Amino acid sequence: MGYIEPHTISQSDVQDIIVVLDSKPDYTKPNPENIPNISFKSVVYTNIFDISHCALDLINIDDIVNLNIGDTLNVLVDKRDLSESNKIITVCGITINGKRTILNLDDYNSCAKNGWKEIYFLGLTFALVLILIILWKIIKHIKNNG
Repeated sequence: MGYIEPHTISQSDVQDIIVVLDSKPDYTKPNPENIPNISFKSVVYTNIFDISHCALDLINIDDIVNLNIGDTLNVLVDKRDLSESNKIITVCGITINGKRTILNLDDYNSCAKNGWKEIYFLGLTFALVLILIILWKIIKHIKNNG
């Protein structure tokens, strides 16, 4: 799944912060009313950290969902998201317990850059189906009148 929402983030706009989990991460499964995401809270920060869109497609969901209260994550976030007024912080990189990186900035950005391809593909598919329908109607018309 590609999405337009995730924007690319430069290395200079990223801040690496340490998050000690306040509760188990919450996974919202995809349904017509919700975009799938994983959210988690920190002992220190009042914001909610969010993994969604391309980032969610790039990770093994169980790696995050199976974490427990008190586990530590190094999280890459856009510095602009860290204000108190911004309730939700988009995660663009994750290292679990300082050892295992499951999402890095390059992967996040490459996914974000490629989000337009799905929309392009859907538009192209729609155009081809439309052309085939028109051709089918023209052939049918020629056979009936020919």
